[in-house]
Amino acid sequence: MRGPATIAIVFAAVLAAGCGDQLGSAAGPNVVSGGVHYSGGPAPGVDLGENQPGTVRPLRDGERVAEQSVDEGEEFAFSVQRGTYTLSVNLGDFDCEQEVRVDRPQVDAEILCPIK
Repeated sequence: MRGPATIAIVFAAVLAAGCGDQLGSAAGPNVVSGGVHYSGGPAPGVDLGENQPGTVRPLRDGERVAEQSVDEGEEFAFSVQRGTYTLSVNLGDFDCEQEVRVDRPQVDAEILCPIK
């Protein structure tokens, strides 16, 4: 007999499959981590050393494989397979993207986003 928990799990799986995203498909033993940084902006500009808020999405072959929201001062971290990823951060009017190659167990990937 199917209980509410089983139905909820099946429903969540159907929703995830129907979204076109491949969430969790790149999960693996390697870690890519870093912060979101802004550059530029109106005078006096922004502090490049401060991690900024945002939602980071690693893409592999154009498909979103994970997502993490970070607050100001926080870092993102994803456990992934080896390969090349595009780290994307939506800044409202545009996405800021940084390509990163994960070819070792720990990769630092700071995302630098130009601000007008």
